[in-house]
Amino acid sequence: MLWDDTYLYVAWRAYDKDVWSVLKDRDSTTCQEDCLECFLMPNISTGSYCNFEINALGTIYDACNITRNSGGYDHHRWAAWTARSA
Repeated sequence: MLWDDTYLYVAWRAYDKDVWSVLKDRDSTTCQEDCLECFLMPNISTGSYCNFEINALGTIYDACNITRNSGGYDHHRWAAWTARSA
C-alpha cells in the first residue's frame, strides 16, 4: 500500500490457478466469485469501513459502510465513493 495527497494505492499478487468470473457490471456482487478484496476501517470506534473488490474480468465493486452492520448491495448508496483500477 502507498498513498499520496489524493489517492491510496493498493497492489496484490495472487497465485490462484483456477480463477473464474462472469460478472461485468459495475458494483455487481463480485464477492460471490473469485475476486480480490481490500477492507479499510479508518475509525474502529464507529465500525464504519470501506471496501474495494475486483474480479478476474476487472469488474469493480466499491462501498463505504457508514455504520456497523450497514453492508449490502444497495447500489445507489455508494454514489459518492468511487474506486478506480489500473
